[in-house]
Amino acid sequence: MIRSYSSLASCYDRMTPDVNYSKYADVCLRLAARYGVSPKLALDLACGTGSLSLELSGRGVEMIGVDASGEMLSEAFAKSAAAGKNILFLCQKMEELDLYGTVDAVFCCLDSVNHLTDIHALKKAFSRVGLFLEPGGVFIFDVITRERMLRLDASAYIREADGVFCTYRYSFDRRRNRLHIDLDIFTESSRGSYLRECEQITETPFSLADLDLALSEAGMTRKSVHGEFTVRPARSTDERITVVAVRDGVFRGGASNQDNKESR
Repeated sequence: MIRSYSSLASCYDRMTPDVNYSKYADVCLRLAARYGVSPKLALDLACGTGSLSLELSGRGVEMIGVDASGEMLSEAFAKSAAAGKNILFLCQKMEELDLYGTVDAVFCCLDSVNHLTDIHALKKAFSRVGLFLEPGGVFIFDVITRERMLRLDASAYIREADGVFCTYRYSFDRRRNRLHIDLDIFTESSRGSYLRECEQITETPFSLADLDLALSEAGMTRKSVHGEFTVRPARSTDERITVVAVRDGVFRGGASNQDNKESR
């Protein structure tokens, strides 16, 4: 069985130079501030190589990073140590999240929620988030839409960086309602030859109704929907949306001092 992100981990950051984690961290904090949350302790769920965790840590937030891939976490540990940051990283699936206490905010970026296999896994993962999120705390995550997955169907592209290139092939299974991504990763060896490794990633589209149901059952309420990496309201043409949910109850963490003004 091919494990997702095992071979990709060592070159993941080189393959995603276009992801602006600094901007994403700013958006997360601004959206949290709208609901009175200035997080002291936050969770980066499905943290990958820890880029968002590092950005938020640099903004004064104590971070916990959780990911199901030990290989991705190895990269996160190395980056955190090199930056002089003391971030707790845990190897856990989203559906099996188990923290030592509650957090003020949970962030989950880059369509990680879509990696959940079905509505049952979605409900289980959200129930774990709700269990460890402070009352009044925020859960901010993004998902890609079914329309985007359909657009990707039968497409392919190549990404290349120093010493590595990767091919991505997409196919959408309409019967099972899933997007399959097949990757071939070619990494240059010290002798100039290339080692080929394969990855398989599956993503599932979830409607707002699906998300609302899972949030509600986990004791959370969707408050707003925004565009990709922005605080503006979502548009019908957006193929990635950012969802802000709040845990039912009154926030017990630090008061927000951030500017809540919208930037259109």
